[in-house]
Amino acid sequence: WTGDLLVRLGVHDEGICALCDQQDETIDHLLLGCVYSREVWFKLLRARGLQRLTPVDGASLQDWWLEARKSLAKADRKGFDALVLLSWWEIWKERNGRVFHRSAKSPTMLVHHIGEEARVWMAAGFRRLSAVIERPGAPVANRFHM
Repeated sequence: WTGDLLVRLGVHDEGICALCDQQDETIDHLLLGCVYSREVWFKLLRARGLQRLTPVDGASLQDWWLEARKSLAKADRKGFDALVLLSWWEIWKERNGRVFHRSAKSPTMLVHHIGEEARVWMAAGFRRLSAVIERPGAPVANRFHM
């Protein structure tokens, strides 16, 4: 449950984002609009040569995802979808780590962790993810070091 829901339910008095401590914690803010999340997205996408897809503050999950995937070749869309879902999951886990375990990763550390997890997914058979992770247009220096 995000901070805004916890406030509505009366569990917490305030629902400030656990990642940036600056704005109300809604799901759109947490996964896309937060300065922490946007830095993660920029670093993650830049390593693939896709930095133009970095979310802007105020974007909704659905609108950003649909627009971003439409800008890619059809062959890359399923891999991009997997990268988005994996990244959202890892950002959510980072948020929970901060809330429940008082642990925190820098955006660079989280991007590296997402890269490691993506490689595990590819080794497990999700080969379409490699179309985005090992994207030919990405700078070679960044391709494997998210």
